[in-house]
Amino acid sequence: MKKSRFALYMCIFGAAAVLSALLGCAAGAAQMSLPEVIDAIFTGSGTNGIIVRTLRLPRVLAALLVGGALPVCGCALQGLFKNPMADTGILGISAGASLGVTFCLLFCSKAAGLISTFAFIFGCLTVVLIYGLSRICRGSTLGLILSGVCVSAFLSAIQNFLLMSDNTKLEQVYGFMMGSLSGASWQQLSWSAPLIITGCTGIMLLARPLNLLQSGSEQAVSAGLNEPAVRVALLALSALVCSSAVALSGTISFVGLIIPHCMRYLTGGDFRRLLPLSFVCGSGFMVLADLLARTVIAPLELPIGVLTAILGAPLFFSLMVRRRDGAKD
Repeated sequence: MKKSRFALYMCIFGAAAVLSALLGCAAGAAQMSLPEVIDAIFTGSGTNGIIVRTLRLPRVLAALLVGGALPVCGCALQGLFKNPMADTGILGISAGASLGVTFCLLFCSKAAGLISTFAFIFGCLTVVLIYGLSRICRGSTLGLILSGVCVSAFLSAIQNFLLMSDNTKLEQVYGFMMGSLSGASWQQLSWSAPLIITGCTGIMLLARPLNLLQSGSEQAVSAGLNEPAVRVALLALSALVCSSAVALSGTISFVGLIIPHCMRYLTGGDFRRLLPLSFVCGSGFMVLADLLARTVIAPLELPIGVLTAILGAPLFFSLMVRRRDGAKD
């Protein structure tokens, strides 16, 4: 893929993400025009400024970050394990982070910093547990994914048990489990945004080692790559990014699985281009999905995790069929 073509795609998806963000700030009970939104963002004057800066802008920024974070993690894990089905949800990282947030909401507090801390700790512990279990299967990729599926189911069962033991916060936690950006605030962003940006940057800096891993372990080692260190770094960074995203938005499925597959049809398998494109495209997609979730059954709000699953499941199935037909050809 030529650099000029990659730059064109980045400009197109970047412009789409910016336009989606402006539309996200404009839509709501108090409708605004795009010039009014831009004025409210930069001047903050009047009622429009209060509405946009206090309520809508944090939500839109959270959607941009989460929408970029999940595809980057999914793309990195798919490359790391050379498996198109690899994802933070399938590998159990999302389930671990979700359990950490649930534990914090039930037994501690709703402080943004504490929620992010619990999500990260539980996410990292889940990665360690899954990696340890996979060693029983001699560290195979299949063993890692099967371990992730088993651990994810186990952690989800623990989460449901905790909710049964204390149903006073059932509605709050259940809404979080389905995925929602309605509670996004500047305080939450101040904790999650630096972690997501740092983690995604770290993953993108490992794009070249990811490319080397695709050629096989022997060639990667002959090229001077420290494969175990790269694997640990990618798993740790994915846990950091995914946990921070879960703390911000709850559990949102399919985004980290679908977007990288779509981008491969445009950019190929070079992770130096695939990762940035996945981030930008995912950001715009998440803002549009959140906008649709807010407006499709207004004044009620559809959980964004439900919407992404409705949109993502048939799309992923069509991608699998296309991949199978391509393999036959």
